[in-house]
Amino acid sequence: MKVIVKARHMTLTPALTEHAEEKLGHAIARIFDRPDVKIEIELSELGRSNDGLNKECRVTVFMPHGKAINIVEKAEDMYKAVDLAHDRVVNQVKRQREKKRVVSRTGKGTRRAAAAPATESETWEKEVQEFESSTPEA
Repeated sequence: MKVIVKARHMTLTPALTEHAEEKLGHAIARIFDRPDVKIEIELSELGRSNDGLNKECRVTVFMPHGKAINIVEKAEDMYKAVDLAHDRVVNQVKRQREKKRVVSRTGKGTRRAAAAPATESETWEKEVQEFESSTPEA
């Protein structure tokens, strides 16, 4: 797994980098640990805003054979923005992983279900033919 932490319009401190990697990188590694997963974390300062939410955390997770997951969270504190992004990213990665499992299971199940009735109907037809041939006609 590759974790990239970037900063825009602000200075990236080692403590902030460690917090982002620990909160987002390790959380995703526990759920979906594959070497070809890439996580980009972009921390930026937006400047002045009317609502006071001037810190932004953008997280992009590139999963193999799936869509990229993009999350944007704003808060008045960068650590809080990372924590808010953590909750949403974990939910999205779990959802994406479950979609992969459901698709693969239903694909196999439908093939089995489609094959099973054909064999059952053939045996049923044979039993009916044997019964009709064994009974004397009146």
